[in-house]
Amino acid sequence: MAFHSPINRVTTMKLYKYRRIDDYTIASIRDSTLWFSSPADFNDPYDCRLSMDSYGTKEEWENFLREGFIPDPIIRDLIDRRQIHNDLDLAIHKLQAIMEEVRHSLCVCCFSQLNNSIPMWSHYADGHKGICLEFDSEKDTKLQNIFDVNYCESFPSITIRNTKEEIMKKLVTSKAKAWNYESECRIFARGEKGLTKVDRRSMTGVIFGCSCPLQDKEKVINELRAYVPVPKLYKANTKIDKYEVVIVECSEK
Repeated sequence: MAFHSPINRVTTMKLYKYRRIDDYTIASIRDSTLWFSSPADFNDPYDCRLSMDSYGTKEEWENFLREGFIPDPIIRDLIDRRQIHNDLDLAIHKLQAIMEEVRHSLCVCCFSQLNNSIPMWSHYADGHKGICLEFDSEKDTKLQNIFDVNYCESFPSITIRNTKEEIMKKLVTSKAKAWNYESECRIFARGEKGLTKVDRRSMTGVIFGCSCPLQDKEKVINELRAYVPVPKLYKANTKIDKYEVVIVECSEK
């Protein structure tokens, strides 16, 4: 995978990933891997979508298409023969096709900047029965290529004057405002989706949900014995008088 340099890097060095405890999570802990997904597989069909301003001169279109989105023979056909810069419908259609091509070429790994979010524990950690993995981005350069997600009322706009890097960054960091409770940040790369190895030292903590079964906790702790140093263990506790998750350090017992 080709990782991208950080722009608008998150200020916190701690990154959190909520997980249900299943065979995939246990294998991920055992092998020190993170899963990179295609935006096309996200649970939100509006994720990684942009609006497009197709206006531009022939020269601007030529420069844009030569950024490497599509092969040169197609560029020549679009610019020289079909005069795309004078055909608004064709321009919009081609831009949409280009955006879909870029969207499918990216792979993304998502984190939260929060470890005590009630909705996140509910939605992504099996109703508080799962875990939240804590990563230190300073322990692995892959985790330093991290971008804040921007939560928007409407699709962010791009033009053909934007560079390929600008378009990819805006594409992968734009999400509907309804999701802002996630406080999400993302790493993205070009390549195939799949598992990526990370430095084992980068996982610095494991938080067990307030309803995590003992047998699942033991499965996770058993895998952590191979880690040097062993990540710290925490428990997410409820409060009796507030809608609040409290994270406290705990032992293996």
